[in-house]
Amino acid sequence: MPKEETTTQISSDSIIVHLQYINRDITEIKKNQVDNAVETQKILKEIKDGTPSRLEFEDLRKDVVLKAEKEHLESLRHIVESKLVTKDDFAPIKKFVYATIGLVLVTVGVALLSAIIK
Repeated sequence: MPKEETTTQISSDSIIVHLQYINRDITEIKKNQVDNAVETQKILKEIKDGTPSRLEFEDLRKDVVLKAEKEHLESLRHIVESKLVTKDDFAPIKKFVYATIGLVLVTVGVALLSAIIK
């Protein structure tokens, strides 16, 4: 048994509403195309002029930050090396302290021995 076809009456008001929706969509599509074309032209101009793109700019910014941090660490290392005592600078002081402690221990040991012998 074949299906019966049903038809819906379309009023002129509904046609006008649908045409308005279609016109709105077409206008939006055209606007998006223009926006995309402008953005594409900007990117092409950046490439042509050698201006860094957003990604390249971010990479450059990261490189600059890393370089600044490295220079900061280098200057900090220089300050530490110039202001603080290193092992080489400390060697004579270390020998003097060890000799003084040794002399004090020998003196105490001799004093104990002399006290025990008497």
